[in-house]
Amino acid sequence: MKRHKKAMIALLIVALFGMILACISSHPFVSRRCEVPEEYVAEIRAQSVGVYSKKVPLLPIYISIEQFSAGRAYYTVHYFPFGTLGMSYSLTDGFCQENPLTGLQ
Repeated sequence: MKRHKKAMIALLIVALFGMILACISSHPFVSRRCEVPEEYVAEIRAQSVGVYSKKVPLLPIYISIEQFSAGRAYYTVHYFPFGTLGMSYSLTDGFCQENPLTGLQ
């Protein structure tokens, strides 16, 4: 009976953790290290939500906007359980990958 209770508690913890990750990945936290127009932030957040790819199931949890110059925002997306991706965005050119996905060993 004790094993059954422990298994149920473990299952509930895993389910709760999964629900928290799903919520965070659909609304990743955005940090701004510089002044960036809200229009840019909204587009960056909208593009970054969801799973990275079907082959590499990474969930975005944190977006760090490091620089804004000449109408282009440079940012890094941090994924769970590991990995970062360097990107940039401008209203005229759209999204561009600046650095490859790192942290995959």
